[in-house]
Parts: sequence; C-alpha cells; structure tokens
Amino acid sequence: MDDTDKRRLLLKFLDERVFRPIVDSPARQGPDAEFFREAQSRVHRTWARYPERYQTASAVKHAFLSDLRSPIGRQLAALLEWLGLPRFEDVRDDFLRLCDELDV
Repeated sequence: MDDTDKRRLLLKFLDERVFRPIVDSPARQGPDAEFFREAQSRVHRTWARYPERYQTASAVKHAFLSDLRSPIGRQLAALLEWLGLPRFEDVRDDFLRLCDELDV
C-alpha cells in the first residue's frame, strides 16, 4: 500500500470517528448551545486543516499526536468531553493501532 492510500485511510478514520459525528450533529438548544456551536466551529476548522495541510500519512499521524498534546487541543478536548462529543483522546489507541497496522 502506498503512502497516499495510508493517508486516505487515516483521514477516513478520523473523519468517521471524530470529525463527522461532531460536524454533522444537529444544533443544540438550551444552556450549552453556545458552547456546542463553538466546539463545532473549532472542530470544523481542524477537520478542514487535516487534508489541506498534511500531505503524507506520517504528517497526519504527527498532527494527531501534536493536537493531543497542545494546550489548545487539550482545551478543546475538555469542552468536547463536557458536551459528550467524541475526542481524539477517545480514539487514540485505535488510531495508533491503525498507524501500526499501516506501518506509519
């Protein structure tokens, strides 16, 4: 399998397990509506950044790990957890397992 296919599989994994469930979620009403809109907007920007900026499977993996450790990423993860939405932290082990299977 070439790097383009590996990159595509990693992006598909993140799309299905994290990005789409958040971006496609219906708007919320009530006290957490504004927090939800903010989280959804931030995730949408991250979602767009991955295929645009990271052109190799290794770059996708590096960005994922960097986002897990960054202060901004940790802040977003706390908000997503509070809202009951999926986070990179929730799929970390499965993502890294896929990286190992793909030899990335």
